[in-house]
Amino acid sequence: MTQITAFAAFTGWNDASESASGALRAIREQFSWQEVARIHADNYVDLQISRPQIFTDAAGKRQVTWPDTVIYRVDPGNAGQPFYTLEGPEPSLRWRKYCRKLCNLLSKQGVTRLVTFGSLLADCPHSRPLPVNRSSETAAHIARPNSYQGPIGVPTILLRLAAERDYEAVSLWARVPHYLSQEQCPPAALALAEQAQSFLSVPLDLEPLRLSTAQWREKIASEMAQNESLAAYVSQLEEDYDANHPLQQASGAEIVREVERFLREQS
Repeated sequence: MTQITAFAAFTGWNDASESASGALRAIREQFSWQEVARIHADNYVDLQISRPQIFTDAAGKRQVTWPDTVIYRVDPGNAGQPFYTLEGPEPSLRWRKYCRKLCNLLSKQGVTRLVTFGSLLADCPHSRPLPVNRSSETAAHIARPNSYQGPIGVPTILLRLAAERDYEAVSLWARVPHYLSQEQCPPAALALAEQAQSFLSVPLDLEPLRLSTAQWREKIASEMAQNESLAAYVSQLEEDYDANHPLQQASGAEIVREVERFLREQS
C-alpha cells in the first residue's frame, strides 16, 4: 500500500534557530498547496507567549493572523504523490486533547505516515555536516527505535499517539551549533529537507537551501575571523568531530582506499 505522508514542525522549544519550521516551509513552498484543516489557537496556545500578529494586506486592509495550527495539502501535480504539512506553534495547554484532534484530522485525509521535524542546540561545529538523528516510535519501521529519556515536546506526544493508531511514526532532529543560537541556521534546515526526501515520491529542489547554507557559512567565517576565542573553540569542536567522523573529512582517494581495505578484510 502506498503511504500517505504528513510532515509536522512546531515553532518554539522544538525549533532551535527556526530550522525545523524553516525546512518544512521550504518543502511546502516548492509546490501547489492549500489549507485543508485548522486548529484555532484559543484553547491551546498562551497568547502572551505566541502573540497574534497584525499587518496590512495587498489591498491596504489591516488584518490579524492568529497562531493557529494549519494542515496543508501539498500537490506536486504529475511529478508525484500529494503529501501534507502540519505547521504551528507548540501549544501551551491540553497537549493530549490537541494531539488527539490532530490525529483525527490527519486520519480524515488518509494519512498513514507521520514525520516530525525538530532542531536542538548542540556541541557541533558549523563547518561540518550537521547531524540529524532519525528515530521511530515503532521498532518495526525503517528508523532506529527511540531510546531517548528526558524532557519531551508535543512532537513526541503526537508521534506516540500516531503509532498507537498504526501510523508509521518517525522523528527527525537536526543539531544546531549552540554558539550560533541567535542565528537562523540554513544548513540544519537543509539537513532535515535531505532526510525528508526519502519519504517523498517527488524530488525536492534543495538548491535554494544549499545557496543559503553557503552564504551563511561565509558570513560566519567572516565573523569568526574577528573573534579569536570563538575561532579557537570552534577549532576544538572540529577536531572532536573529525576524530569521530574520519571518513567525512577524507579525500576521495583516501575513501577509495578505505573501501578497498574493507572489502579485502571481508573476502
